[in-house]
Amino acid sequence: RYVHGNDPLEMRRTVVHALAREVILLRGLERFDALTGIAPRAPDHVHPDDPPDLRHYASNLLAAVGSFLLLYDKKLREAEAALRTAVDLDPGNGQAWGLLARAIVHRDDDACLPEVAACIRRAVEADLEDPAILFSPLILLANRGAWAEALGWFEQALRAGGDDFRENARSDATDFLVRAAAAGHARRVRQVMENANLTEQLEPLWHAVRAELGEDLEPLPAEIMAAVADVRERFAAAGA
Repeated sequence: RYVHGNDPLEMRRTVVHALAREVILLRGLERFDALTGIAPRAPDHVHPDDPPDLRHYASNLLAAVGSFLLLYDKKLREAEAALRTAVDLDPGNGQAWGLLARAIVHRDDDACLPEVAACIRRAVEADLEDPAILFSPLILLANRGAWAEALGWFEQALRAGGDDFRENARSDATDFLVRAAAAGHARRVRQVMENANLTEQLEPLWHAVRAELGEDLEPLPAEIMAAVADVRERFAAAGA
């Protein structure tokens, strides 16, 4: 409380670090009103000419505020405001861009689609630590008919996330690709799976997509064929 925006750098840095710890504490206590009060305070202690590490740290602090509010579906306007400030402080913060895309999705307004797409682009182009945060905005784009764009960003997110992400996001990735195939984009799904090395990890889906495209399947174990049949039923249900 005793440090002001015109105080020396190291004093202001101490405040930003203290605020980050306060965010963790308030999140644990689920004190969302107090949590939103931190978002306007952090930028007061960061100057445009401050070292990049401080600006990035403050940006991550605000991204954490937005993430916690989105996680608990609380104070969504405040979450979006915190995330907008986060990307202003550090335009290279991919996590903050991805979370901002998710926050904008909560408006459920088609007029926001171009901004959602722009945030997804910035997230993928930046240092995105957890590409899984993009699933909900990508699904929004897809639901509004922008399948080509959604699949393109999905493929780039898979590449950015690496093997660990592919494994952790297996269920979400499968659901997304099933819906894409059911919407008439099986050929693009096949291409995405091949480019992202998902053919073995999601083997039943891979063969189901090939079958949908009229390809002859090689002899497969009975359990794989049963799984392929289940996936094709999901295609039918999703396209109904």
